[in-house]
Amino acid sequence: MAQLALGDMYAFGQGIPQNKKQAMTLFLLGRVNFQLSDEELQFMALQGDTQAQIKLASKYGTGGSDCSRNESLALYWLREAATNGDSRAQFMLGMGLATDRQYDEAITWLKKAQSQGVEEAGSLIERIQEEQKHH
Repeated sequence: MAQLALGDMYAFGQGIPQNKKQAMTLFLLGRVNFQLSDEELQFMALQGDTQAQIKLASKYGTGGSDCSRNESLALYWLREAATNGDSRAQFMLGMGLATDRQYDEAITWLKKAQSQGVEEAGSLIERIQEEQKHH
């Protein structure tokens, strides 16, 4: 409950500088046991929240009862999270691009993930480079 109250303070600038992004983060933390609405998730993703971007990428990538599968939107949100520096998104994007044989771009993203400590990225880069030698 304290997170929701602090979120309100940030949202309306009550006693602290107004910060809507911080407010949404606190609202999310305060609603751990609740499902975010699509509008809330979309808002957070548009504000640059990489967790929300990854969640949308996953949602559109798999589809489900509340939305249909949309690979273009899944790739868009995954790329946004990767561009915003999320190492998991960089790794997942690199894997997806490698699967589509877009090796140069895949290696670029995998190197970014590797530089942030994603160890699996290094072995995948090696496999891609071996694959390129044989084609």
